[in-house]
Amino acid sequence: MWYTSILQSQAKKICKSNKNMAERFITHLVDLIETKWDYEFELMAILGFIKDLYLFAENNKYRDVSLSEFSRVCMGLLILHVKYADDYVVRVSDFIPLCKDEIIFTAMDIQNEVNGLTSSIYTGHLLQNTDCSLSSRSFQRTFAATPNKILLKILLGIENEVFWNLDHKVSVNVDQLILVFRLLIAEANDPHQLVSQLLFFLEILENKDEKFDELIFELRKSEEELLPRVVHEICLQLEEYLTMSKPHSNLRFFCCLRSPSPYDHSRDITEIVKNIKQKELQDIDNIFEKLYEIEIISPKDKLIDTIQFLENKYRTHICQI
Repeated sequence: MWYTSILQSQAKKICKSNKNMAERFITHLVDLIETKWDYEFELMAILGFIKDLYLFAENNKYRDVSLSEFSRVCMGLLILHVKYADDYVVRVSDFIPLCKDEIIFTAMDIQNEVNGLTSSIYTGHLLQNTDCSLSSRSFQRTFAATPNKILLKILLGIENEVFWNLDHKVSVNVDQLILVFRLLIAEANDPHQLVSQLLFFLEILENKDEKFDELIFELRKSEEELLPRVVHEICLQLEEYLTMSKPHSNLRFFCCLRSPSPYDHSRDITEIVKNIKQKELQDIDNIFEKLYEIEIISPKDKLIDTIQFLENKYRTHICQI
């Protein structure tokens, strides 16, 4: 998904000394929601989540946030934005199964809270802190004996804490979104692809909200500005293909005596490169259309690898939220 890479980069920025675990947590959390929970993120939910997580990263850029704090903030933001986007059809209790996942539970570091609440319910006394490094088998036994109401109480506490830090406001502030996405585009490894993917998902909101029209206009403007650079990069890749496919100087004489190889597409690629440089081909789709017109006979043809590489890097990946 287009938003996974954004969330991963923010995770590594926030948890400076625990980047790998933070990235693993956010990737696993999103995957759990989409696969195990079978939930399709509402556009407003993911936009709000990205916006507030980015702002959290900026507000804490001089601090090394712990994995437990980061994971609790992520859980709280998800609860708030998913509920808000779905008109509160989703409830906090729906997030309980996520807490029963070992990776999520361990990252959030809530073992002592579970112990304390369990003890106070059944004995009226709080347990002392315990070692939360449980084996998988012990972990499963722990949850078999943990009532859902304990996890619900913990989640409600996390939700309230994050809600308080948001000044009791849950919204997709478009002015903030424009600012955040400007910064994200500047940080992206492939800004053109990010802009193209964002436009694909946001265009359904066009002419429905003036503020979102501003964001869409801003993204289209960025796409136009980035396009020449992308076309230039594609041209360089095609020139590299021509260099790699050029016969060795010692073999050139013998190559001239043979019929053209079915793998030799140098004439077609040279023509495409020439048209790009002469600004006759300045649209990514048109460039790919020309590449697709080249007759490729063998599945071992190196041009297939080149085209697939260009597709993966420069074509918008159409995927459902």
